[in-house]
Amino acid sequence: MKKYPTDTVIARPVQVEVRSGTREDFEYALRTFKSMVQKEKIISLYKEHQAYEKPSEKKRRKRREAAEKRYVMSVKQRQPPAGDDKRLQKKAQKAQERQ
Repeated sequence: MKKYPTDTVIARPVQVEVRSGTREDFEYALRTFKSMVQKEKIISLYKEHQAYEKPSEKKRRKRREAAEKRYVMSVKQRQPPAGDDKRLQKKAQKAQERQ
């Protein structure tokens, strides 16, 4: 039995079928294919593995990505909740004023 290193990625195939030959169906299938590829992160993984990344660079990149993620989450928490609930909107407004 062959063992793979922990960072090896085995990709599953992505398949899109087009039943009709009209132009609109092809454009729809192409958009679907692109979104599937993006969701599966196929292109980004391919680009990552094209060149060697030093462990120190990998740590720096992961630290930067975590900081960006924390920033995005803090921005999302600052936004007032959507809807007609006036009480929640006032509470969010008071929290913003405190900051």
